[in-house]
Amino acid sequence: MTLIELMVALLLGLLVAGAAVGTFLASSQMARSMRGAAVVNDGGQSVVGYLSQQLRSAGHLDLMGQEGQWGLLQQMDDQPAPSTGDGSALSLSVASTYPGLFALHGCNQAYTSASQLLNYSCAAGGSNLAASVTVAYQVLTSPNGWLAPSLISALNVNRGFQTDCGGRGTRASDSPSASPSGDAVVNRYYLDVSNRRLMCVGNGNPAQPVQIAADIEQFQVLYGVAQADMSNGEMLKNYLTADEVNALVNGWPNVVAVQVCALAVAEPGSAAAASTNVFNVDCAGRPVESRDGRLRRAHRAIINLRAASRSATSLR
Repeated sequence: MTLIELMVALLLGLLVAGAAVGTFLASSQMARSMRGAAVVNDGGQSVVGYLSQQLRSAGHLDLMGQEGQWGLLQQMDDQPAPSTGDGSALSLSVASTYPGLFALHGCNQAYTSASQLLNYSCAAGGSNLAASVTVAYQVLTSPNGWLAPSLISALNVNRGFQTDCGGRGTRASDSPSASPSGDAVVNRYYLDVSNRRLMCVGNGNPAQPVQIAADIEQFQVLYGVAQADMSNGEMLKNYLTADEVNALVNGWPNVVAVQVCALAVAEPGSAAAASTNVFNVDCAGRPVESRDGRLRRAHRAIINLRAASRSATSLR
């Protein structure tokens, strides 16, 4: 072979190798993008679906298993809201063991003490993109729990299926670390910003938070408040932040719907190029940016509450 023939062969070989490498890189990028799209879609939908189920349960009271609760509901008629708690049937039923309980409560940011589940004071500041929300409900079917002889003997029949977000029982006999302990579940959800994790603290053991979902960058909760109107009856006003609801008189008892948004984020390199996606906005309504090469997608849901504590009252 002459020198020219050798150089031509090397050049052709380099072109073939370059084409092969380019095809491999493009295939790898496509695989990362597809994997990232699956993560942000499935992960975000799962989080929103789980939170929707929890929020729909807010304020639920097991009337079938508690004697005298129908009378409790009648006692609530035409009564002013109590000075503590939200005045719901649930909070009145468990007032002795859960003083000041809110069936639903939130903060624009973190609670001042996340592990003290009956302390509803909110930390100052925050942009409502790392919100916190507390949900309380009851799922017993009898005074002693889920009594069903067909269940396996390994199941504690006195506890049944009443567990917090960490799978722990809420009674002291079932979980010695329960606080507050009793016949109601109290779950508090918040965003671990530094680690991009949605976390939960349950009253089964408030000292041990559990991870609900990974790769969550924003967590926003807005509240639809019903207000009595002399001409139009009960009306749903604009969705408010938790701080705005806290500023209202009897704000939390009048929340009838909740809007949840979770911004899911994929692995680095899942976005083909650093850019701004004008067709997708984050929880603040801004175009989603991918400067770090991560795919992002916001997932939203509106949940109508099933156990509103009382009819709409005038707000000031």
